[in-house]
Amino acid sequence: MLPSKQRFEEGKIVIKGWAKHPLLKEYSSNEIIQSWENDFLFKEEDKSESGLRQPQIAALHMIMRHLKLPLDAATVVMPTGTGKTETMLATLIANRCEKLLVTVPSDSLRNQIAEKFFNLGLLKQFGIGGEKSLYR
Repeated sequence: MLPSKQRFEEGKIVIKGWAKHPLLKEYSSNEIIQSWENDFLFKEEDKSESGLRQPQIAALHMIMRHLKLPLDAATVVMPTGTGKTETMLATLIANRCEKLLVTVPSDSLRNQIAEKFFNLGLLKQFGIGGEKSLYR
């Protein structure tokens, strides 16, 4: 039988989850980028509050300095476990980047990083990306 409103109301159709809610607004890339304006907080982690760790803050400052005065190509190198993905997300929002190229060595890592980019990783949870910051 085909799904119908009547079958749904009778409880014969159960929704297990939405792939995408039909009322969810689609935002354009420009709307998302504009929402990041003045909505980034350099919030450093301390004993009582979550935020960016010292290596992330340092890398972010270096990246921002380079983007303001780009004399040559730049490479960001951070050791394992220092939070490269959150640093990339912070760079994206803080600089309102239209594009950001991220290369990874495997398909599984690509999927993991893509998921973080879809929901801004921990930035929203930590209050680094403000309330008005949109994402896809």
